[in-house]
Amino acid sequence: MNRGNPPFRRIVLELKRGSHNAEAIQLAAELAELFQVDLLGRFVEDSGLAQLTRTPFAREFRMLEGEWRDLDSQSAAGSVELAIAAARRLFMQAVGSSPVSRDFEVLHAEASAQQRPSAQELVAVVQDPDTGEDIFLSRLGVSQGDTEAVLLLPRQKARHHGPIVVIAATEDEPSVATAAQVAAAAQEIVLRLNWPPEPSWGSMANARLVVVTASRFCEIAPHTGTILAGVPILILGNER
Repeated sequence: MNRGNPPFRRIVLELKRGSHNAEAIQLAAELAELFQVDLLGRFVEDSGLAQLTRTPFAREFRMLEGEWRDLDSQSAAGSVELAIAAARRLFMQAVGSSPVSRDFEVLHAEASAQQRPSAQELVAVVQDPDTGEDIFLSRLGVSQGDTEAVLLLPRQKARHHGPIVVIAATEDEPSVATAAQVAAAAQEIVLRLNWPPEPSWGSMANARLVVVTASRFCEIAPHTGTILAGVPILILGNER
């Protein structure tokens, strides 16, 4: 960035089986370039499937045959390997000609259960409408202050340019400085929206990025789903 360095060295984009898309990966690469950090694609193994493959007498329903059969652990493991290969291929293709340094890794189920984001990592996840905001933030350790920040990516980006919007009660809050840092690098303006909420919040719809603390995000998210559609959100830990 042009004004100071971000508190993280890389963006880690979590990729799960069947839940990733090229546009979200491209947006992660764009933001990594903006922050001047590396990009890591991390495939997170399905812990439920991994546990099933080790469970005796587990059965699966095969749609083509229309019948239940014993779960073939070798077949299941092969399916996971195919999913990993597909995710790796999509990630590398989506990043394409981006100048950011990129890498890909697999996080197995056993490690995933105990994995906590490093202070040098900005974890990026794609918005999941089926996951509640409080559960989502708790899982990532943001609401407890274990993590500096998390980047919530839309499935489809709405715009390439626009203000960097920050939700803050005063100009002194650290989130305002973070937003200014991003805006300087992106050559965009900073737009501060007051806390608590005001009718002017509709202007978030034109944002290129929204910066907000975890506690405030939990309060506003249920009311801004439509407004924030297509807008990436940088959620800061409450201790910042």
